[in-house]
Amino acid sequence: MPDFAFDAVAVLLILLSLLALLRIGVARLESSIGVLRDGLPVGSWSPRWSGEACSGDRVTIPRLGAWQVVMFASHGLVQFPTLISAMNDIDSRDSAEVICISPFPRELCEAANQALGLKVPVVCNQPQVYELFRVRVRPFVFIIGPDGRVAWQGLVNTGDQLLHMLQMAQSVQTPARLPVGA
Repeated sequence: MPDFAFDAVAVLLILLSLLALLRIGVARLESSIGVLRDGLPVGSWSPRWSGEACSGDRVTIPRLGAWQVVMFASHGLVQFPTLISAMNDIDSRDSAEVICISPFPRELCEAANQALGLKVPVVCNQPQVYELFRVRVRPFVFIIGPDGRVAWQGLVNTGDQLLHMLQMAQSVQTPARLPVGA
């Protein structure tokens, strides 16, 4: 009988230890440090992916020769109105092609686009793209350079932040041109 009690206590302690480790692991994944591991590293090649936007247009990532802003979003974008206006502004100025990717079905995407006033192509119901780009939290943005490399990536909350990151990425990858004789 004492051996059984010892074995039961040992199994219970092992299970409690495993539960504690699991809890710590989940907490680390959901922490700001865990989020830093999301996405592809800056400087890495963007995965190649192609899909159809709600508008029927074909969307390709990366589009070589052009800057791209790839926004992984959900209907939670309604909480970020300046982000929506910045995405529309970037796209209308032709400083980069903006693509919004949503995990939801087409009907929900179309309704959300109209309600939000989003004017950029939205690709719907493509959860495999989130896995391909290693995205868990949203809104998450990739800025992909004309060479197909990730120039910047991360969480973004405001339009000013998005515009600043695009300008920084473009200025770092675009060599400054000095006047002749300078």
